Amino acid sequence: MKKSKSAPLGLLLLEAFRWFDESLLANLHEQGWQEISPAQSLVMTYLGAGGIRISDLARRLGVSRQAAQKSVSELEGAKLVATDVDPSNSSAKIVTLTALGETNVAVVLDVYSQVEQKLSKRLGTSKLAKMRKTLELDWAEPVVLKQKVKVPAKTKKDKASDKPQPAATKNKAAKQKPIEVA
Repeated sequence: MKKSKSAPLGLLLLEAFRWFDESLLANLHEQGWQEISPAQSLVMTYLGAGGIRISDLARRLGVSRQAAQKSVSELEGAKLVATDVDPSNSSAKIVTLTALGETNVAVVLDVYSQVEQKLSKRLGTSKLAKMRKTLELDWAEPVVLKQKVKVPAKTKKDKASDKPQPAATKNKAAKQKPIEVA
C-alpha cells in the first residue's frame, strides 16, 4: 500500500482501515467463508454480545437506518445475524449474531491477529506498537473549527465551468461513466 507523504492524516487512516478490511475479506474468502461486502464487514464489527438496535447500529456506522437495515437483511440471508423485536420497545428491532455469526467473528479476530503479526514484521514491532498506542489514546470529541476555512478564489477555468451547459452537453455528461479514483 503506497502512501503519499502529503496525504491528510484522515485519508491515511481510511486507507489503512481499507487495507485491513481487504486483508480480512481476502482471508475469509480463502478459508471458504461466503463473500460479504465491506459494508457488511463493518456492520459485523458492531455486533457484540446482547445485540444492538438497528437505529443505534445506523448511528454508529454513520448511515441511514435504511442502509443499515439493507446490510442487516443481507447478513440475515447469509445466516450470520438474526433480528428480533426489542423487548423494551416493540417498534424497534435488535440485531444479534447467530451461532454461525459468532463463529465468523472468532475467525475474523484470529485473521486480524495474524494480519497484525505480518504487518509487525513488515513495519517493525516498535513502529506498530507506537501506532497502536497512539490509536488507543482518547482523542476526545471531534474537532470543530472556530474559524471558517478560507475558500480559494476561483480561477478562470473554474469560472468557465460555472456557466450553464447546453442540454445536449448535459445529457452527454450524464451518460458518461464516473471516473474511479484509486
